[in-house]
Amino acid sequence: MEFIEILIRRIFKNQAEAFWKNRKKCLKYEKCKCKLLYYIYLYKCKKINRKVNSGIPVSAEINEFVVPHGLSGIYISKGAKIGNNCVIFHQVTIGSNTLKDSKKLGVPVIRR
Repeated sequence: MEFIEILIRRIFKNQAEAFWKNRKKCLKYEKCKCKLLYYIYLYKCKKINRKVNSGIPVSAEINEFVVPHGLSGIYISKGAKIGNNCVIFHQVTIGSNTLKDSKKLGVPVIRR
């Protein structure tokens, strides 16, 4: 049983690390004249999102956060702002209120 737990932790950790690595490169090449590298890393991020059934936008103001159970089921709106070292567990949705007839419009800001 211990081997399976280690294997699962390693898989989740690798997916999260790969996502952050590709996201960082995607943002680096976003403002370059040649957009090819930007689209390659954007594709890799979206592929990881599809694989783990999550929706973490590349363009949002999100710093790297801790995911102890992996990226599985995490959905974040484009307008959300998340600070460094926040802990977000699996199956969490962080959305924004953009309904025009709502009393309070806005996006969530999470800081540590």
